[in-house]
Amino acid sequence: MEMYIKCWRHCADFSSRASRNEFWQFFTVNLIIASVISVISYLLLNNFELLSKISFCYSFAILVPGVAVCIRRLHDLGRSGWLP
Repeated sequence: MEMYIKCWRHCADFSSRASRNEFWQFFTVNLIIASVISVISYLLLNNFELLSKISFCYSFAILVPGVAVCIRRLHDLGRSGWLP
């Protein structure tokens, strides 16, 4: 969980490096959170409109930190953050 919080602290840092553990922990926690949001919205609320709004807001919130951790991971692998 420490690595997940570290990604949020460095959400606008596109120049440093991210370890494999940091990258995968961020990905895994976000997958679990998105799954929980979907299950709660579908089973308990049974409201697809609310599900789409909540999913959109969450996806939008993790967009920049997700891109930042991907670019930092590429830097750790010795590659550029720009795709060829």
